[in-house]
Amino acid sequence: MAHAPKRIPNYKTVNSFYTRATKNGLWEEMTALLVQKTRLNAKRNADPSYCLIDSQSVKTTSASEERGFDGGKKSRPQTTPHTDVMGNLLKVVVGAANIHDTIAGCDVFVSVLEKYPSLLGVCGNEGYRGTFLRLVESLPKYHTSSPKIVLKGWSVLPKRWCVDRTFGWLLG
Repeated sequence: MAHAPKRIPNYKTVNSFYTRATKNGLWEEMTALLVQKTRLNAKRNADPSYCLIDSQSVKTTSASEERGFDGGKKSRPQTTPHTDVMGNLLKVVVGAANIHDTIAGCDVFVSVLEKYPSLLGVCGNEGYRGTFLRLVESLPKYHTSSPKIVLKGWSVLPKRWCVDRTFGWLLG
């Protein structure tokens, strides 16, 4: 923080606020309120009914217990966001890269369902088959959409582009 602008409080003050806000659930609450407000402004229901999931390798500077290494991508931590069809973040988890999407996605999806019981369906790419698909299919009111055929080259998958757009917004 040596090069931080003068208007920014010192590191200890900012870190203290961040830590307390995280422990008290303030960030989760703020995210939920922003999702509702954004959806209402767009003339949609306040609570989402459909969820999109994806994962992407990210570089991080902080040390973490959950690092892992994905040999296929030669990368470290992975972020697994869930968004609604508008691209609003419903949940983001940064975890070890050596945990497959089907496993990591299950834990995140269960926590998203607890936060948004209005969800009726979820869409993921071909990485979310197997364990994740079985979890969603075991839940009585939920359905999933996962491509059965891996297309050659690049193509836009219905609704799935929303989560990729969110990645673009976040990663610039």
